[in-house]
Amino acid sequence: MIDYVLRPLGHALAFPLVQFFLLILLAIMVIKLFQRKRLATSVVTFAFIWLFTWSQSVPSQLLLHSLEYRFDIIDVNDPRWQQADYISVLACGHYPDETLPQVSRWPRCSMQRLLQGVRMYQISSRPVIVSGGMILESEQPFAVQAKALLMELGVNEADIIVVPHGENTHQEAKAIRAVVDDKRVALVTSASHMQRAVNYFNSQQIEIIPVPVDHSGLPEISYKLTVPSSKNLQKAYNAFREYLGLIYQHIELRGES
Repeated sequence: MIDYVLRPLGHALAFPLVQFFLLILLAIMVIKLFQRKRLATSVVTFAFIWLFTWSQSVPSQLLLHSLEYRFDIIDVNDPRWQQADYISVLACGHYPDETLPQVSRWPRCSMQRLLQGVRMYQISSRPVIVSGGMILESEQPFAVQAKALLMELGVNEADIIVVPHGENTHQEAKAIRAVVDDKRVALVTSASHMQRAVNYFNSQQIEIIPVPVDHSGLPEISYKLTVPSSKNLQKAYNAFREYLGLIYQHIELRGES
């Protein structure tokens, strides 16, 4: 029950615009409760500086870069991942509206993960594990929807292992553990999410080879002042969300040990 409250709350608090309005609310409370106008002015000033900072390219990229490039970039031709027995593609999201073209039903994170899985399969013919339960308003588990897409892209149905469980990465890792036993897994997920995914899979004693995709920033950061952008706020949000997730994960896994 606590998990269902903390996760949405963490996602909301991770967004810089929400943080900005919380700081403005704090400034109002300082005036109303304590009549400290100078302190309230300082809080408001800090709020605008905070929002401007994360709307810039360099700060948001630096924050996200430390997550996305913790693990080596591994292309499909890299022999390191080909030592794996399975290819595991983690869930991200799916739009259930069947009036949309198939390619329009998948957000960027899902499409990049699944396409990477297909490319790896084409080279190695390793079984592809697709996991994930009910996401958003879907009538079918994510894994079932992903299987349909993989088959359209040429993956043999017999080589697709559907694990239709898990509303988060921790639950997915537990469900996948029962499938792979002690075999090695090439783990495909978004680069910013890879550290948390690795930690969860390690907690299940699954030997993995990280294959990060869906990078939001380039390996080399361009240090220049830019026009404030909502894209940079989104990058900062992704990073804050993952860092909050890592803190929560640390507490969660310690409680299980």
